[in-house]
Amino acid sequence: MRDFAACVCLLVALLVLPGCPSGDGKGNGPASRLYEETVVDGLRITLTVPDSAFAPGSEVPVTFTVTNTTDAPRRIVAPSGSPYFLRLWREVATGWDTIQRFPQADIQIVTPWTLEAGETRTWSPALRVRSDWPTHEPLRLSGEVNGLRETRVFVTLRILPEGRTGG
Repeated sequence: MRDFAACVCLLVALLVLPGCPSGDGKGNGPASRLYEETVVDGLRITLTVPDSAFAPGSEVPVTFTVTNTTDAPRRIVAPSGSPYFLRLWREVATGWDTIQRFPQADIQIVTPWTLEAGETRTWSPALRVRSDWPTHEPLRLSGEVNGLRETRVFVTLRILPEGRTGG
């Protein structure tokens, strides 16, 4: 019975901890910073935001990073001018629906680019929270390399009701 309980505790830890923010929750370390990473076909993709809750009108500082972990250059064919996309999603009855895409305006020309072996590229846009974003439900922010949907990573955000601040 003790082995079973240990297995259950380990399973819960494996399922819950990877999505938990880092820090100790007491102001020692980034207690509410959100970070997600995946590695797909030799590309390590990370998405980071400094907090999980934001007020309308505030900025959400985002860091989106792509690293070529291989020993060879990686040519990426982006179907438009932006090398990456961020999307804000909300859950609906049929799945997830995009609320907004960033960058919103980009040229619609196939734009190939190369990530050299071991090279890292980082983008740090600040997204402005619009007053029409839902406040009583979790929203998902995704980042992906444009043209490589399988590289998509997510973090969960919540938007505070008008007039509230802090997490």
